[in-house]
Amino acid sequence: MKNSEFQTNRDFTVEDLLTRGWTRNLIERFLDPEDYRDTVNHFRNYAGKKMYQRRRVELIEASAEFEAAFMLSAKRRKLAP
Repeated sequence: MKNSEFQTNRDFTVEDLLTRGWTRNLIERFLDPEDYRDTVNHFRNYAGKKMYQRRRVELIEASAEFEAAFMLSAKRRKLAP
């Protein structure tokens, strides 16, 4: 598998979702609980990082309910359309 293919097919972390425009409130509302935890090689994070399956995120992003919530959030944050 090519590295670029791996990057486009991998699941999302919280940081990935925030980069996509999600907020922590949107994540909590639509995605919690996380699908699984990925290990982290750091002594301060024993629990690991939250992971969300790509397919589930994409299905939620395609829903009318998410779109309405995201647009309302974007207006509050004054994000460009």
